[in-house]
Amino acid sequence: MDTVSSWISTGQLPDTEVVQALVREAHRRFGPINEGLVADYIPAGAGGDVIEVGDSGQTFSIQSLSKPFMFALVCQAIGEEEAREKLGVNSTGLPFNSVLAAERSAEGLSNPMVNAGAIAAIHCQHVLAVMVTAGLYETSGAWLYDTGLPGKSGVAGGMITVAPGKGGLATYSPPLDRSGNSVRGQLTARFLSDELGLNLFASRPGCSG
Repeated sequence: MDTVSSWISTGQLPDTEVVQALVREAHRRFGPINEGLVADYIPAGAGGDVIEVGDSGQTFSIQSLSKPFMFALVCQAIGEEEAREKLGVNSTGLPFNSVLAAERSAEGLSNPMVNAGAIAAIHCQHVLAVMVTAGLYETSGAWLYDTGLPGKSGVAGGMITVAPGKGGLATYSPPLDRSGNSVRGQLTARFLSDELGLNLFASRPGCSG
C-alpha cells in the first residue's frame, strides 16, 4: 500500500474490489485517530418524527428531482426575476429531454424543470473551481497541494471530494482541525487520491494497448 500508485487521474477508476479495499484500508488507518474538536454549537438536525412506509430504505438516483432545488439556488443567487429571464418558466409542451423546446423559443428559453433549462442552471465547472480555491477555508491551498482535487468541508464534520469524471468521496467524521476541517476526512481523501491516482496535477499518459 505504500508504493507509488499505478493509477492515473486521466484514466478510469480500478475495479470496485480495489476501490473497496482501499476505502477499508483508509478506515483502518485513520479511524483510530482522535485529533481535533467537535463543533458543539450546531444543532444536529431538525426536530420531529420521521414516518416511513414501504421500501423507504431503497436508494435511488434523484435525477430530475434535483431540478427544483437547483432552480431555488439560482433564484437565491441572482433573484427570481433574473432567473426567469435567463431560464424561462413556461411549459414547453414537449418531452423533458427535447432539444426542440429551446429551438422553438424566440429567446432560446425553456424552463428549469426540463433538461435544457436545468443544464442552463446544473454550472458544474464553476462550482468545482470555487471548491478548489475556497472549499477548505484558509487551508484550501494546502488541501489542493496535497490532493489535487476540489473539496468542501463543513464544521459539522462532513467533507466531500470530487474527482471530475470519475466519482466523489463523502466522509463524516466530526473531530475538526483549527480551520474547521475534518481531520480523518482529510487524511482519507489524501490517501485515496494517492492510491487511486486521482490528483489532477499528477496526470501522465496512460499506456496504449
